[in-house]
Amino acid sequence: MTRQRLLLAYENADCLKIYGSVLEFAGYEVALAESGDRALATLTGSAFDLLITDLYLSGADDQCFVRRVKRQMRWAHLPIIVLTGWSTAPHRRLALEEGADLFLPMPLGPRQLLQAVRDLLGPGEEGDPTVPPTPGGDQAAAPTSAP
Repeated sequence: MTRQRLLLAYENADCLKIYGSVLEFAGYEVALAESGDRALATLTGSAFDLLITDLYLSGADDQCFVRRVKRQMRWAHLPIIVLTGWSTAPHRRLALEEGADLFLPMPLGPRQLLQAVRDLLGPGEEGDPTVPPTPGGDQAAAPTSAP
């Protein structure tokens, strides 16, 4: 089975490390990008099955990052999960209207993230691994998807 390739684009180094590790543990091949410009360069250089990104990233001209990605025809069909602290109803609406497939407000536990990825792509190479517990557990809001 070919490993599914994910790009995790997030400016917070701790989020990149934690969520990147969770996704790799689940069997996904994960590339990390710490800015909008880096994420676009990484997308240009490789094919990905899914983009997980914050709503806004530096280097994205203060635009919704989903909008920048979806405006490019080559990425128009790339599934996108927005994982963000921008969790108001207008932010959710913006992300989904611009083409995000799922909107995940933070805080978000590893099980919720993996479930969202599986909902879009199916299980990773490892199947359905047990995710190690995290401090504070997996207490988080349920993901919101496009209608």
